[in-house]
Amino acid sequence: MRWLICLVLVAGAAIGAQPAWAQGGPTAVLCAGFQHQWDTVKDGTNAAAMRRVIAQISPSCSALLRQARLRLAAVERPAPPAPAPARPAVITDPDWVQLPSADDLARFYPDRASRMNVNGDVAMACEVTASGAVSGCTIVTENPPDYGFGDAALKLATLFKMAPRTRNGVPVAGGRVIIPIGFRVPTE
Repeated sequence: MRWLICLVLVAGAAIGAQPAWAQGGPTAVLCAGFQHQWDTVKDGTNAAAMRRVIAQISPSCSALLRQARLRLAAVERPAPPAPAPARPAVITDPDWVQLPSADDLARFYPDRASRMNVNGDVAMACEVTASGAVSGCTIVTENPPDYGFGDAALKLATLFKMAPRTRNGVPVAGGRVIIPIGFRVPTE
């Protein structure tokens, strides 16, 4: 093979034309051999094979070495983390079709707070189902704490229902709603 390369170089010199890989003399021939090895692995994702070829490339083939190292870095770069799941939209102006009555509030009023004549306020965050019911409710704020207003609000959650959201006329689940509830001691 070496005599063939020499023959090409001599013939090329004789007619005044050389292949692109031979224009730099012996270093170019050396780099052309490494380029051929690199071409066999560069389009894959086998980083180990790429590292083996890169280890054999002569430092005098700096352009090829730089290209090979950049490609290897791209293959070895870890994939970006998966995007966080989209948070449901917060419904700010719900269209309620059912709300707890004053009797419902009185029925679920915490006993301790009732005995001590304590009023309370709760903010509850809930997911909205396709039917407009609320589910998965959690207490966002409870004031005053430790009187049971949060637990009472969670019991009342089943009594809330809003007009379902629709997309192309079909009810869809999704969205969160913040429900403020004020518990007031009944006055006589």
